[in-house]
Amino acid sequence: FYAQKIMTAALFFLGGAGVLVIIGNPALFFVTLILGALGLCIPNREVNQALKKRREALYVEMAFTLDRLAVLMQAGLAFQQALVELSRAPGKGIFLSGLRQAVTEISLGSSVPEALEVMRDALPQEAELDKFVERARKGGPMSDALVSQAELMRRRVENRLLAKGLRSTLMITTVGGAFILPALALEVVGPPLVLAMRIFQF
Repeated sequence: FYAQKIMTAALFFLGGAGVLVIIGNPALFFVTLILGALGLCIPNREVNQALKKRREALYVEMAFTLDRLAVLMQAGLAFQQALVELSRAPGKGIFLSGLRQAVTEISLGSSVPEALEVMRDALPQEAELDKFVERARKGGPMSDALVSQAELMRRRVENRLLAKGLRSTLMITTVGGAFILPALALEVVGPPLVLAMRIFQF
C-alpha cells in the first residue's frame, strides 16, 4: 500500500515536471508538488472505497442471515449449535465466512465470546455487528432480538435501494429532458418559422 502511494506520488510529480519542462516556466514548480501530494492521496481513496463496499456487503448479508440463525434457535438449537449449523450453509459472503472462522475457533477450544471477538476483528467495523456480538456475550434468549434486528436492517436496505432508484430515475429524467425538450421545441416552433421565412421571401 505504501509502495503504491510512493509510486503514484512519484508518477504525478514527474508528470507535472515533464509538463513544466515542455512549457519552460519553472515558476510553476509548486504545481508539481501539488500533483505529487494528490498522487500520494489517491491510494487512500481507493482503500476507503473498498472498505465502504465491504461494509455495505456485510450489512446487507447480516440483514438476510440473522433471522436464519434465529429460526435455528427457535427450532430448539442452542446458540453455539445454531452457529455450527449456519456455518455449514452454502455461500461465500463476508458474514458467513466470519461465522465459519468463529466456529473454527470454538472447535479449537475458544469460548463463544472469544471466537466472536476474533470474528469481529476480522470484519469491517459495523454497529450492527457490535450489537450481535454483545448480545451473544450476554447470553440468554436471543432469537426474538435477532429477528427484530434483521427486520430493521432489511428495512434500511430497502430504503437505501429505493433512494438509489429514485436518484437514478431523476438523473435519467433530467438527462432525457435535456435532449428531448430541444427536439420538441424544434418540432413545435420549426414549422411556423419555416412558413414565416417562405412568406417573407415572397
